[in-house]
Amino acid sequence: MFVPEPEPQSEESALKRIMERCQAAPTAYENWAPAVEKAGVSSPATRVVPLTTALQLSFLDGYPETQEMTDNLDQIVQAVEEMGKLHGFPLFIKTSFTSNKHYWEESCCLASADRETVIKHIGEIVFYQGMSPYPFSSSLLIRQMLETEAAFHAFGNMPVTKEFRFFAGHGQVEGYQPYWPKEAIKGHAPTAKDWEQKLEAISALDDKDFNQLEKMAKAITRHLDGDWSVDFLQDRHGKWWLIDMAEARMSYRNVLGFKTIKKDDELSPQF
Repeated sequence: MFVPEPEPQSEESALKRIMERCQAAPTAYENWAPAVEKAGVSSPATRVVPLTTALQLSFLDGYPETQEMTDNLDQIVQAVEEMGKLHGFPLFIKTSFTSNKHYWEESCCLASADRETVIKHIGEIVFYQGMSPYPFSSSLLIRQMLETEAAFHAFGNMPVTKEFRFFAGHGQVEGYQPYWPKEAIKGHAPTAKDWEQKLEAISALDDKDFNQLEKMAKAITRHLDGDWSVDFLQDRHGKWWLIDMAEARMSYRNVLGFKTIKKDDELSPQF
């Protein structure tokens, strides 16, 4: 039987399909952020600015700059200037999917609204994103930089702070883990000689903080389908903030540091 070969896709249509897949991904910020707001959970002040496919391709494949790209960059720089006036610098920037935070001072930590600086930082993040399952993002997020108390720094001056990742779905928490496993820090220039002890100290969660984070993770995922990783960071004043989320299947799980939590129905009396 004769089976006709499929017609080859144009580059434009292929890119459109990839972008549509990325936009539909649950992990994209735009798709989970409404649940955070609905749950009333604190998250950093965020300005969402469109990030065109053309601009991202210019960073990935060296596409020549067009008026569309120039206009997009002007829009981003203006938004950075406005957020800087509201919240001060540095600001934290990321795409809908990633911040490439291990390259802190070259990527997500933005010290000014200088156009060339903004371009370099976006380029670092977009290039990193291009190697991920979701290579394109609809938006650039410009965020308030939370005031934290770093235990030490690593990865080129990135602050290592008290952070935890909860795994939850449909309003139930499966378990949680400290965000930073020791293996992730080792060999990446921690600034303190006693960094292992400092890391251990910020990897403990007391009952009060656990109860608060569990409640927040439940409240958020109650409004979402599927299973999620939910990341929280504590600022220098002791306040907890929701900083990121992703599909659980795509999120790192530290088997050694993971603490399983019984579901609510498992805590009920058995007769």
